[in-house]
Amino acid sequence: IALKKEQQQLLDMGVVKKITKDQIPAEAKVFDSMMLFTLKRNEAHVIQKGKSRWVFRGDQQKDLNQDPGISFTPSFDSIRLLMAEAAKRKRPLFTGDLPGAYLYGKPDVPLYMRSPNGLREQDEEGNDIYYRVDGNMYGKINSCSVYLEFLVAWMMDRGWVQNPRDPACFHRDGAKVCIYIDDIIGFCDSDEEEVVLKKEFEDFFGDCKFQLPSMYLGCNVYQDTKTMSVHISNQTLIEKLAKRFIPDFDLTSKHVIRTPFPNNRADKGVYVNKRDCPNLEAGESKIDKPYREILGAINYCVTCSRPDLQVYLMQLAKVAENPGLRHFELALHLLKYAVTSRDYGITY
Repeated sequence: IALKKEQQQLLDMGVVKKITKDQIPAEAKVFDSMMLFTLKRNEAHVIQKGKSRWVFRGDQQKDLNQDPGISFTPSFDSIRLLMAEAAKRKRPLFTGDLPGAYLYGKPDVPLYMRSPNGLREQDEEGNDIYYRVDGNMYGKINSCSVYLEFLVAWMMDRGWVQNPRDPACFHRDGAKVCIYIDDIIGFCDSDEEEVVLKKEFEDFFGDCKFQLPSMYLGCNVYQDTKTMSVHISNQTLIEKLAKRFIPDFDLTSKHVIRTPFPNNRADKGVYVNKRDCPNLEAGESKIDKPYREILGAINYCVTCSRPDLQVYLMQLAKVAENPGLRHFELALHLLKYAVTSRDYGITY
């Protein structure tokens, strides 16, 4: 069902068009395509639905010397500033999704591709069906640039002003928004302006599912409807990390770990020492532990809402190339501290 739905959406939007081989120019290269599948789960990790994505094999475009462009993503500093300003002005935030937005935009020249496995079709005469790509598709080597060019033009045509320091942020009159690919967050100075904004987006993109924020880019967002203060944390993400890396750790016991690093100064593990790294020249082997994965996940929490963990993360990162078991124990300790303080965050 998800596969057919994805195919039909691209056909209805004019992103692809069915053709036969004799309609492909002799000099044109024909690319492959593929279907990617995933399962959407709710916060209780229960499967809600299946989702598919029809992807152009952009890895086969390398000989075309095209600029891959940049991804349309705001910095989290900009998102936090937007939240802080909404709280200061005592205005409600909203989040939404721009359905199919990434598929808009036109390539310089049409491209041609084969059907993916599972969607191989033939016409009434038995000829294989191919596709002409007239719009933007996931996987194309310059799809980010095409989408960015489209969305900026669409916004500016409607009076939005692009932030020169963060091109994924826009403002217009009393409204401000940040757009992370197709996920939007913003606020308006008046209820009237908010109605106009939401209608404008939904008239073009369809149902954007605008709502009060609860999650945005892996962050828990809570806005008090009385004081309009905004609290952001990474509680849900940290709980997922705990289930993955420390499955035996009791999530119901709060504040068991009271400090980011062990507080026993007699314990040399309080400090990250390179002498605890494996001596590779002496024949010692590197540890087979998910050290970098843990640090990378904690680093995202630091970027979003947990700057209090940064100094400890920086210490652990010094030995990320060749950590020892002692360093891994410290990384687990830091993660356990993050779990017991997972409701900590930033309030505006």
